[in-house]
Amino acid sequence: MKLPAWFKNSNPPNMKGFAFLIFCFSAISAIGGPPGAIVDSSDLARGARLAVRYNDGDKSFENDIESVASITAVLNYLEGFSNCAVITENVSKDSIPFLIPKGYNSPLLARVVDKYIADHPEKMSDPPGVIVWNALFHAFPNKDFKNFKSE
Repeated sequence: MKLPAWFKNSNPPNMKGFAFLIFCFSAISAIGGPPGAIVDSSDLARGARLAVRYNDGDKSFENDIESVASITAVLNYLEGFSNCAVITENVSKDSIPFLIPKGYNSPLLARVVDKYIADHPEKMSDPPGVIVWNALFHAFPNKDFKNFKSE
């Protein structure tokens, strides 16, 4: 892969434009984000619950754009976690605290997260990433993890 010329130069391109984009993303996050975004744990919980209901056959909300966006957002969010876990596992199996079993896709991970949230409502003040991390750790602990401590 050939790197673009601007990447090699010591002077990066239009940093004002980049700073503006960062500002816009921060502003969107501060006001709650676009529909279907995972901004806080309630977004995660709603998306996971809807994904489980949909996979269990409840199609009553499939024409609701916000519900579909919420499901899509949570499935993409969980896919990102899954992909990062696979990469980390391939680099060093003992450096990741959980091992997602082969064949587990985003809808199945949504079920794991939904159950964790139902079993641990006191954790709803945690950021969404922490909730997913803990859900996966509790469901699929890696006994080879260097710092493994069972709770």
